[in-house]
Amino acid sequence: QSLVNPPVTFYTDSIQPPQVLNLPALTEAGIDSIDEYRSNGGEFILHDELTDPLCSTLNEVSEDDDTPVFGKLPDGSWLVYDPRLKLEENTPISHLEDGGGLIQSLTGGDSRCVNAPRTFVNEEQCTLSFSPTACGSSGTPDVEIELNANNIALLHSITGQYIYGVLGLPVVDHEDTTLESPCTVGLRSRWEIKDATECTHSILGTETNATLVDLLTKSSDTNPFVRDIIFPTRGYSCSVDDTLALDDVELVIGGICYKRVHPDHMSVYDFTYWTLDDTHPGNMVAAMEGEYNPIKKWMDLDNNVFLTYPSFPSGDVPNHSAGRWDTHSTKFPMLGRFGDTVLFVDLPNEIRLDEVAQHFGETSSIGGSGVVVCGSPFEAPNDPSEGYQFDMTTRRNIDLWGLGSQREHLWVMVGLTSVDQLRQRVAWALSQLLVVVPGAVSIADSHTEAFLTYYDIFVRNAFGNYGDVLREISYSPLMAEN
Repeated sequence: QSLVNPPVTFYTDSIQPPQVLNLPALTEAGIDSIDEYRSNGGEFILHDELTDPLCSTLNEVSEDDDTPVFGKLPDGSWLVYDPRLKLEENTPISHLEDGGGLIQSLTGGDSRCVNAPRTFVNEEQCTLSFSPTACGSSGTPDVEIELNANNIALLHSITGQYIYGVLGLPVVDHEDTTLESPCTVGLRSRWEIKDATECTHSILGTETNATLVDLLTKSSDTNPFVRDIIFPTRGYSCSVDDTLALDDVELVIGGICYKRVHPDHMSVYDFTYWTLDDTHPGNMVAAMEGEYNPIKKWMDLDNNVFLTYPSFPSGDVPNHSAGRWDTHSTKFPMLGRFGDTVLFVDLPNEIRLDEVAQHFGETSSIGGSGVVVCGSPFEAPNDPSEGYQFDMTTRRNIDLWGLGSQREHLWVMVGLTSVDQLRQRVAWALSQLLVVVPGAVSIADSHTEAFLTYYDIFVRNAFGNYGDVLREISYSPLMAEN
């Protein structure tokens, strides 16, 4: 049997609640009991509008720190207001007139603009909104961010992610593992740009020297710190004697020195994955010895936007091979190279936040008149009268319910109770062929609607054309990131 809260009573000689609404009797029309099993009949929903003068003084949007609001029934008993999330319908046929701009403004940005990008799925129902609160689709904000020291520090401050340019990667590591020759056809090689006085021009064969000088000087790469070149498939060649001896090369051209470096030298990555306790062995060692996290320390303690890879470290840190970097670097989302200017839309998921776009100049969050507004398929409203519980739980989560479990709960509930079992099984099979990962588009525990929307593509097209499935998933932000 479910446990219920005891009745609340405010005696005349006790402190009275600061905000009290006069409610109609529970037996009157317009009040229904909800969540009867879990609340034992102790929760109700009021459908009709109240005329109590106190209503005009309450906040239009409920906040966590609002003063509690109590309701007094005609029989003298009390109820307490329990705010519930009310979702708006925003389908292609019936989308919000302003794309959700007014709600975004009322909630101080806690609610996001829901104006969906225009695609073949919804374009025929899109409308031109002249509402002053209309917000533009945030699908492709035209914001550019230069990857310099100040902006990398700002990105860390805004997102909490540990973003570094990497230094110290070896051309020849302690195991004598060397980079491929820059004369390898199709290979991208990186060269650090330095002052000519810092280098000594390497002795190379005439053919090799001419080829590398020509590729470096004719490169369209505009990065001020490094120059990347790709060795062409034809038209260029190197001296045979030089092909295997081009590791630590310096070329002085005019007043500029180009020094051969590791192909990831000065690349900027999100190293947050390596800050976790169980992803980098040095983190656990540092914790046991009472030392600071070796990945976080560069930013937190040294205010340094560069992380130096310990290829040949001093002290008790072991030498790290180039192969170790190659193995683990795939876990780090890359932003670009230090000195590059990148587009906001090209940033990794965890960094591509509205707060970042707004800080670096995105101004289309409230677009005003003349904004194309589109809905998204099956973005239907909720029904508060149904309560807030799914009618299906799973073995992994027997007693608790949360937004983080909605993907699992909904799939199990539909999969076991739906009358169109063949459709559901075909959809499941398609989802195992055209997969996405939980980390796509920063799908946090409380943001799983994107996955449910993606899965619905297979449900809708289970008996349709496979080409239609491929076309529709290609417009899904989840598939775009996988």
